[in-house]
Amino acid sequence: MLDHRAMGPAIHRVVLTEHGARLAVAPLDAHVGGLGLPSLVLHGDRDRMYDVTGCTAVGDKIEIICGTVRSLNVERLVEFARLLGAFIAEWKGRMGVRR
Repeated sequence: MLDHRAMGPAIHRVVLTEHGARLAVAPLDAHVGGLGLPSLVLHGDRDRMYDVTGCTAVGDKIEIICGTVRSLNVERLVEFARLLGAFIAEWKGRMGVRR
């Protein structure tokens, strides 16, 4: 069951104000790269809020999903799950995790 509250007007205000302020201080790649963890950025090609063009410190992988904006897990669930599953499997292999 989807939680549609996460896609409501209140969340859009948070995204437009709080996230915008954070990105004004440091771009998305600096935030993600600073985590020091394996990272996968799934980005919609129609997303105009976050620009991943030229991001270099974003971690391990950036995947652009065509025809989507920001709710990739809703807009393209199967492709989202496939990309996430492949990323997890790759990192499990690198870390020697068998399950």
